[in-house]
Amino acid sequence: MTNNICLLVEFTDICNLKCIMCDHGRGLKAHGEHPPGIMEEKLFDRIISCLKDTSIHIGCFHEGWMGESLCHKQFVKFSKKLFEANNIGNFFENYSINTNGLLFNKEV
Repeated sequence: MTNNICLLVEFTDICNLKCIMCDHGRGLKAHGEHPPGIMEEKLFDRIISCLKDTSIHIGCFHEGWMGESLCHKQFVKFSKKLFEANNIGNFFENYSINTNGLLFNKEV
């Protein structure tokens, strides 16, 4: 049975487009007065560690929200770490991502 818990993690809130339906396109900051940012590897490792240590099984690990996930220079590295940890610990069933797809390449 699938768990309905969805964990939303945003690697970055930076975007490569300025779509009119999004805050980026309207000239607004994605998270109000907080400056745009890139998740540091130390924080990402802490998230994975917490997932390993918890007994909660997540239905979906969702990456992205207000930013373009693929703008994060360590997207591939983070994704590999995430899936390697999940192969061992099985803490989520599904994975989803918000992306405009423009930065997809062979490595990604």
